[in-house]
Amino acid sequence: MSRQFEACREELKRRGRQGPELAEHWAFVGCPAVAVEPICANGLLKVGHPLNPSQSTDPGWFGDPRHGVYLSTCGDYVLKYSKRPIAPLAEGEQVDILVFKVLPGKVYQCRGVEMGCKPKAGFDCHMSPHLLEWYLPLEGQSCPAYVLTVKAVKLVGTGTGDDS
Repeated sequence: MSRQFEACREELKRRGRQGPELAEHWAFVGCPAVAVEPICANGLLKVGHPLNPSQSTDPGWFGDPRHGVYLSTCGDYVLKYSKRPIAPLAEGEQVDILVFKVLPGKVYQCRGVEMGCKPKAGFDCHMSPHLLEWYLPLEGQSCPAYVLTVKAVKLVGTGTGDDS
């Protein structure tokens, strides 16, 4: 995985990217437990890749999932994707989320939903309007780094008025 990540960095340099456009960022992916090990071994793969048995849940709000992969800039945003069907965690539930190093490169900022669009010419990734999702079309643009185990617990004494 690291070799592909470094090859992507070289591709970004070849495209003229420099400085902040070559900076590494952290991103998160939530997936069912059965997918954690294959993703750690193979990285994130586009829908339709021979090693990716998953199906797209939609045509892709900010890019076609057959041409790129989705990651989030926020760990809590992906928790609901760790379950099937997709839903918030209930108290006591425990899931794994994956942490990736990413090389966004030159970012196309979506102004709204651009359902199923192809990667934008002249850009290396798309960013959702609310800055919570990256759509990465380049192979090796993300590299798995960590698996975090998260458990949902009830907050007590938070001052919300529901301190039962």
